[in-house]
Amino acid sequence: MNMKSSEFLQHLMDKAKDNPNSLARKSNVPQSTIFRFVTGTSKEPRLSTLEKIARVYGVPVETFLNDQARRAYLFRDEEANELQDVGHPPPSSLVPVVSTAKLGDNGWYCETEAGTDGYVAHFSDDPDAYALLVKGDSMFPAIRSGWYVIVEPNHVPMGGEYVAVHLKNEKKMVKEFLFKTPDEIHLQSINGQERLTLQATDIISMHPVTAVVSPRKHKLLP
Repeated sequence: MNMKSSEFLQHLMDKAKDNPNSLARKSNVPQSTIFRFVTGTSKEPRLSTLEKIARVYGVPVETFLNDQARRAYLFRDEEANELQDVGHPPPSSLVPVVSTAKLGDNGWYCETEAGTDGYVAHFSDDPDAYALLVKGDSMFPAIRSGWYVIVEPNHVPMGGEYVAVHLKNEKKMVKEFLFKTPDEIHLQSINGQERLTLQATDIISMHPVTAVVSPRKHKLLP
């Protein structure tokens, strides 16, 4: 099921019984911006605007940017509703695969949609957890090509954990988180060969990678 980002927002608004006015109050985004986005009379809002809306509904901002992420979210949503209808609790072990992380040198990666579909069977207590299919050997043997990393955006990274970092220059990477100061984030490459210091103001997000999962756990969407 393909769904435009504007249609996805309408789905979230309907689910929460919101309208552009109520969402504007919750998100601090102008009502006119929300109305034009939902009705398709303007281009997609800026990333900072989408982030405000995503926070209201507790979804990763990636769901507005990536069709595969929207499909996986909707599939998990529908399956949870079906289970609740027959008296079962919603699943807590279906983590949607949002994209392929094609690895470059030393942990940098770019996202592609090729081969990304379905979900990974893995328990997570973060309802917004998502998975990336890793392609490339720059982080071998810690993270193998063809395996999946589970990312939990609602958890705070701890020292020694791997993290998925998204920078304002649109670069993305997986590193080991060492420590942070008020102004800086200190990271290390997965193979331990290089340390990296980033300005906190240059980072859009830094989410903990809580598991590396075998491809045998991958399941396809119907």
